[in-house]
Amino acid sequence: MASPLQIAQVVATPGTTWGGMEQHTADLCAGLSQRGHRVTVLAHPDYRAEFQAVAEFLPVPTQLGRRHPRLWWSLRKRLLTLQPRICHAQGNKAAQLCRHGLRLWPGNVPRPRLIGTVHGHKSSMSAFQNLDGVIAVSDELARALPENRVRRIYNGLPNPRKGAPGLAIPATRPLLLAAGRLEPVKQFDRLIQAWAQLTRQGAPGLLVILGEGSQRPALERLIVSLGMTSRVLLPGREHNLTPWYQAAEACVVSSSREGFGYVIAEALMAGCPVLSTPVGIAPALLPAVALSTGTTTDELAALLQHQWRHRQGLRQLQQQSMLQSRQTFTLEAMVRETERYYFEMLV
Repeated sequence: MASPLQIAQVVATPGTTWGGMEQHTADLCAGLSQRGHRVTVLAHPDYRAEFQAVAEFLPVPTQLGRRHPRLWWSLRKRLLTLQPRICHAQGNKAAQLCRHGLRLWPGNVPRPRLIGTVHGHKSSMSAFQNLDGVIAVSDELARALPENRVRRIYNGLPNPRKGAPGLAIPATRPLLLAAGRLEPVKQFDRLIQAWAQLTRQGAPGLLVILGEGSQRPALERLIVSLGMTSRVLLPGREHNLTPWYQAAEACVVSSSREGFGYVIAEALMAGCPVLSTPVGIAPALLPAVALSTGTTTDELAALLQHQWRHRQGLRQLQQQSMLQSRQTFTLEAMVRETERYYFEMLV
């Protein structure tokens, strides 16, 4: 391997939630550190406990708006102190902040190569203009960026965890599982409404949605108003999803958009069939019958109505999808391809 690199990973989310982008960064940091690189994460102070086990950590007040001068000053000061060879901005806000922070870089200090990773769909990709390199986590995102500057590198997942889950798995079967931040983009309100339609038609089973977020009170009110308190559960955030995937008849993804779709890959790697809106990696992985035609409540309901009746055949139908996931979405491949891209940027 070439000489170890000093790498700054910048995460600009405000510290209120832990989602796919933050998990991706932690996994990447762990892999790069194991390969001998010195990795420092610049992020909100509340993320210290999550990141300090895999990298050095420096707090930055990312709860401030992206145009706030104190945030710019703090990030620039950290980068000047570190003098990294690579500055890797995770997401839109981080890319914009780093691009600004590297402006008027002192001539006597080596300027780091600035790379940004696009994790999700944005109305504007301008934050990723004029960077040294751009990584997209799916083919769909890569197509929205200049072809000569983008590298598609899939997110990698660790091997499925062993051991008991943190939350008790209900005994009720069949079990339909969903997981993610309780935020509008996940459209769990539409999923609950679609499940209520199915329930009124006599379909059996329990829907469990794992996660936390700002929509919890609204979702709890919706469950009560639909009379679904015995058919929909919101137990909270679960760190070990593997036993849940193994207990579930299927996992459902109801998002309006996904850059990658961790839950899709995780479920398939654990042997759990997936039903999904046509987002993230789902169209490239799943058979067409496992995809809804869109993201509305009625389109979700139509998918569930057909597939839940034939759920016994879902696992066999998605054997190829499961095999592809296990071969493609590995941490080793993600870290190796990212490291290779870094060295290419330094030539």
